[in-house]
Amino acid sequence: MIREHIDQTIMSGSCITITKDNYTDYDFLDVVAISIASGGAMGDPGAIVIITSKGKVFYANPSYESISLEQLLSVCPILLEIDSKFSERIKNPIGWEYIYLGWGNHLYIKESIYVPFQIGITQKKEQESLLYNKWKEIVLDCLDGTIYMNERIDKLKGVIYGQAIGDALGLGTEFMDDAEMAQKCPNGVSDYSDIYQDAHRSRWKVGEWTDDTDMMLCIANALIEDKGVDPSHIARNFKQWAEGEPMGIGQHTYKVLMIGDYVDKPQDVSKLVWEMSRGKSAANGGLMRTSIVGALPNDVEKSAADICRLTHYDPRCVGSCVIVSELIHSLIYDSHPITYQQMIEIADRYDERIKRYISQSREADIRALELQDEQSMGYTLKTLSVALWAYWNASSFKEGLLAVVNAGGDADTNAAVACAILGAKYGYSAIPQEYIDGLLHKNELDIIVDGISNYLGLQMTVGL
Repeated sequence: MIREHIDQTIMSGSCITITKDNYTDYDFLDVVAISIASGGAMGDPGAIVIITSKGKVFYANPSYESISLEQLLSVCPILLEIDSKFSERIKNPIGWEYIYLGWGNHLYIKESIYVPFQIGITQKKEQESLLYNKWKEIVLDCLDGTIYMNERIDKLKGVIYGQAIGDALGLGTEFMDDAEMAQKCPNGVSDYSDIYQDAHRSRWKVGEWTDDTDMMLCIANALIEDKGVDPSHIARNFKQWAEGEPMGIGQHTYKVLMIGDYVDKPQDVSKLVWEMSRGKSAANGGLMRTSIVGALPNDVEKSAADICRLTHYDPRCVGSCVIVSELIHSLIYDSHPITYQQMIEIADRYDERIKRYISQSREADIRALELQDEQSMGYTLKTLSVALWAYWNASSFKEGLLAVVNAGGDADTNAAVACAILGAKYGYSAIPQEYIDGLLHKNELDIIVDGISNYLGLQMTVGL
């Protein structure tokens, strides 16, 4: 790997010093980063450091008269007007970005690795002004894909933990309206300890997730074991889970899973139950578990649709799952997440009724979504709308979590989906520690994170 080669070069002290005699012997066309010391440091060997994408490290110091600045710039694909004092910031050359390293040191870096470089700064929790001793390490992380790998694992872990945290804290207000919340949790629910242990909630230990996350784990375990999507295996996991008499299982899901030949013909059974409802059953049981599908590297739409139809055949359910899965996928893998218009286009492929709820999700006030309405509580499009509301409007994981939880209604499912999206958007590292520490059975989640990461091989080399 590039990193290993450059690391060995640096550690061995065999970096190439450029002189007026050898500078034309080297090809600088693959330079990715140049660091230039200030005038006060020009007496140090290696005042100018050059790293290439092919595993070469060069040092040059024009003040030593080993090479002139003009000679150096004649072979580097970068044109700078450098004065020894750097009295003012140099104008960026085309295709390069400027970063101040602190203590009078300056870095020029190719635009192609600028974004991952900024991510690397965040991952290492470094301030830009204190990068003097860190920049080479971060550049190497950019070149060998480590930064993207770390970022994607952080986002994947954010999805899995986000779902479980939203589910566990959302249980605290599940099925409540404003009046009941004022009575049982007058100060709101902001911590697991705020959950009122009534007859419904006392069935779970404080910090436990519910059926929403249980079913997500059924999908995740099948993905890990099969190293791909096998709907029949996922259906078997659902059936085995249901036969264990889980708490909180939804009525629609229960009806489907309890039919005798479900495992043999899961989608046929699912379609039959939906048709028996005269096409009216569109519960959020398919949506509540779909977050992990967004972690797949490809075929997300087909996988989300097939897995949803294992229990929820209504096109509104299918479209909801596809939108959330595609959004999570784009947040993990792409520099630009899917847009509002792209969500509308997905909705058009499944059911025209979906578009109105996507539009409502842009509302600035969560109360406009009427999440406590008993007639629509648990409706897949209501959960879709509040999850997207959190995505558009919450400036942090915690802000979105608490807004959705304290809106009541089907709060555990609403928060599970919303916080899976927020986990993908902001990453595991942005989740407040108290929500992680208070969550029970974290070891199960860590096993899933490791298994999915290994299966997916979350690494990408940056193209230069």
